[in-house]
Amino acid sequence: MIPFVFSLESSGNRGGLFGMFQGSAPVLALFSLIAMAFILYYLHRAPANEAWTPVALGLIAAGAIGNFIDRIFNGGVVRDFILLHAGPYKWPTFNIADALICAGVGMVLYAAIVEERAKRKPSAHHAR
Repeated sequence: MIPFVFSLESSGNRGGLFGMFQGSAPVLALFSLIAMAFILYYLHRAPANEAWTPVALGLIAAGAIGNFIDRIFNGGVVRDFILLHAGPYKWPTFNIADALICAGVGMVLYAAIVEERAKRKPSAHHAR
């Protein structure tokens, strides 16, 4: 525990990421399977020169698998235990799988933004 910043606090989450979609365990389990199928399909078809995409999708897949297994073997409940807080403000409790999913999604979004900016930026050849 780090006072006023980080602590461990066990809680059961019957919803999705950060407690969204409470009581939707079967739908969330199905969504995890669909997400895994999409990730596998995309990785199979992804260009070999993409560096970020396989890592980002691997993080998302690892988080989805972790939460899926937790949900299946714990009666639809995912165990959350990480609590971040700043003074009186507390972030929703989460687990490592949630953090992996967020990191992977963040990487995908970052790569998409960088790629879009690169497309918009005129090349040196066009500047002449």
